[in-house]
Formats: sequence, C-alpha cells, structure tokens
Amino acid sequence: MNESKFISRKNPRVKSDINAEFRSQSRESGSFSQGIITNFSRSGLFIASETVFQAGTLIELRVYLDETEHVVTLKGTVVTRKADPEKGMGVAIDIGFISETDKIKLKEFFDLNHIYGWFC
Repeated sequence: MNESKFISRKNPRVKSDINAEFRSQSRESGSFSQGIITNFSRSGLFIASETVFQAGTLIELRVYLDETEHVVTLKGTVVTRKADPEKGMGVAIDIGFISETDKIKLKEFFDLNHIYGWFC
C-alpha cells in the first residue's frame, strides 16, 4: 500500500500539502481565508487554517495544485472542526460539487504525483 494513503470512512485519503483558499458560500463578496489541505479524497478533505467554520457551513474552495497555474474550485459542507496532529486547527469538508473539468485536473495532478485511481 502506498505510504501516502490512509483509509477514511468513505474513500482512501492521500496526505497532502496543497495551498487553498476558502470562504463561506453565504459571504460570496467576502475575502478568502488561507489554508493547507493536509489530506484529500474523492469525497472530502481536511484544510488546516486559523479560520474555522461551524459544522454545516457551506464552503467554496479554490485549490492551487501547482502555484497558480492549475486552480480547481470545489464546494462542500463543513463536517467538523478539529485539530490535525501536524498542522493545527482546521475543518473537515465533505465535497458536494466539483465540475467535470476540475475532476480531470485533479486526476491529472494525482497521476503526475504517482497517486493513482483518483477522480475516475
């Protein structure tokens, strides 16, 4: 088994260190908060950040796969606030929407990083 994978409740998760910005969907004119996605799966992710939202909050995310060249947009719901042992506080997010184009970008990103089977 690949060392970067571990099992979550729904899908295998991949440990990551991906820059992202996120904000509440109810504050579409508000500014984005910065965070680091510390693990990622087809159905969810954990983003470490000083900014945390309550469970049930609808979130919009911009995920920077490699600097600013490949950005994907995700929408989801905060499942829980918790601490990541390595990165500190953050939120677990259940991904509710990802466009077909962004699914392809994510699959290419994970394939290039030798993490196979993602977003197929």
